Amino acid sequence: MADTSSITVGELLVRCLQLEGVDFMCGIVDGAHIPFVKHTDAYGIRYVNTRHEEGAVHIAEAYSRLSHKPSVVIGNPGPGAANALAGLTSAHGEGHPVVTIACTRRASVNSPDRGGAWQATDLVAMAKPITKYAGLISRADRVPDMVRAAFRAATVGRHGPAFLAIPDELLNETIDPTTLRLTPASQNRVIDLGSGDPQLISQAAELLANSQRPFIFAGKGVLWAKASDAFMELGDHLASPMSTTLGARGAVPEDHPR
Repeated sequence: MADTSSITVGELLVRCLQLEGVDFMCGIVDGAHIPFVKHTDAYGIRYVNTRHEEGAVHIAEAYSRLSHKPSVVIGNPGPGAANALAGLTSAHGEGHPVVTIACTRRASVNSPDRGGAWQATDLVAMAKPITKYAGLISRADRVPDMVRAAFRAATVGRHGPAFLAIPDELLNETIDPTTLRLTPASQNRVIDLGSGDPQLISQAAELLANSQRPFIFAGKGVLWAKASDAFMELGDHLASPMSTTLGARGAVPEDHPR
């Protein structure tokens, strides 16, 4: 009799993404991804196939910027995921929480003793300089922990990309999810920063009220906090000129009189 309590690692990976609040991902499907991608509909995750992995990262950047949520890109083994790295340099520079998940070929092919396999690129080493977190999932029971670590790195503090690699043979293995710690994102990372310290807010308000020629300047945090309206109300109240960083364009309409 089949063990109905077990699921594949591919399904486990999708379940972990759902717990992180993921509802959209994009990329290019390789045969290695099928044990993973075939479960996305069942978990309410929309998948969009793209024509290039770098373009997929830029789509994910836009989605994160507009939805204020982390997004996911999948990359093929070797050159496919390497293409995504070009996009991740943008996500790193702009502070966008894009989590890229790349399949690697089976461990026997990636072994340093083999060498020369064109899809056996050390993707984690390539991704480390341009991500906040990069790691290889080498065991089924590490999937939840490493997914949590990637999303925590991508969304806590200054936002930025993260990178996970997983061998293709691992996705078809089965595991009992009841033996794992599967928890929602709110238990593992900061989701809502709250309204801040009232005393510090009062001090800041007093400084602004007593300033003679105030000028307020918005960074991208204003967009992530969905505080554009509050920022403009503050500028109108102070009758002060307003501006933004390049990354925060849109926080104030380009045709605003100040």
